[in-house]
Amino acid sequence: MSEIPFDPSHEGGEVAAQSPETQSTVSHVDRMAAAIKQSAEALPDDFPPVDIQVFLGGHGTREDVGILKEHIDQIDIVMPEVMAWTDEGVRNKKAVLNDYNTRAEKITLGDQVLAGAHRESPFQYELLSALKGTSKELAMFDVPAGHELETRLRALRNGEGGPSYADTWQQELADVKSNVLAEAQIQTEREEYMAEHIVPAIQEILTRNGRLRHKDRVTAAVILGSAHSAVFHALQKGYEGPNEHIYMNGKPFVQNYFTEGVRDGIFGKELEDDQLGKIWLEGEIKHEVWQAISFLETTDSKDSYIRALVGSFSPTEAEDVFNHAKKGQPTDSYFLELARAKGITVPPASREEALNFIKSASPGQ
Repeated sequence: MSEIPFDPSHEGGEVAAQSPETQSTVSHVDRMAAAIKQSAEALPDDFPPVDIQVFLGGHGTREDVGILKEHIDQIDIVMPEVMAWTDEGVRNKKAVLNDYNTRAEKITLGDQVLAGAHRESPFQYELLSALKGTSKELAMFDVPAGHELETRLRALRNGEGGPSYADTWQQELADVKSNVLAEAQIQTEREEYMAEHIVPAIQEILTRNGRLRHKDRVTAAVILGSAHSAVFHALQKGYEGPNEHIYMNGKPFVQNYFTEGVRDGIFGKELEDDQLGKIWLEGEIKHEVWQAISFLETTDSKDSYIRALVGSFSPTEAEDVFNHAKKGQPTDSYFLELARAKGITVPPASREEALNFIKSASPGQ
């Protein structure tokens, strides 16, 4: 999902780079494809062919970088998804790529916006470490800091605040739906911004870098979170040069319920109450559980566990948790009590136990 961490169709949450199906999705992808096609046609004739590789997956842990490391030698231009990037952040990253006596672990990424704080990103750290001293070109195509989309997303996220519950479960679900669809709208516009800027960002690099401009072929790596596979579909439709998608962890990614809901919103799919209840319950317990399963290395594996855990609760049980939360009772402790009654140990004692629980979960979870 980016330095705004987007944790979002899809049986069991496992998502291949599927072709869009609904009319709203087609419209969204077609708009992006048209923008890509227009900018690609404007490339000078004397530029070399550019292969665009789209690396899809989570980017919440160091291990999420995955097999991207194996492709670094073939990559000329690195294009990471970084919402709210700043000139200072880009300079810091370039310092690492060019090894200006700057250690990757000392880079504080200045383009994170959640909680109004600058904080290190394990994924960015691992990516920068792998790129350190390679002299790869860095191109930004995502929404920069100060853009109105960033402002709107910041306001949406800040508006969530702390625990505050509606009077009824149905109203709570309506609030969840409103929030998910608001995020989906912003992400739709963000993806269209990305599509408009991918090829121009490559063109800017080739214009000033004579060494790359005179290569027989150039490879650009576009690194995207799992929620943004529609951008790859747009590249397939709008970019006539070679392009492919690569799963950073070697297999289709798994999305948590919130991200899946956002992606469904982008694709114009209806959000049902059962799905909204899972999104709500996930939001209540995700932070604590995520911290407790550090032995699961990737975002996909963590989300798979949390998805299986939340999916083991019925809509009625999710509503029961809500009613207890409304009374001021700790959500976590009551949730754990219900989980234990089902024979589920939370957190699991080991990685093996967690993986076995994921495997035992029903396909619909």
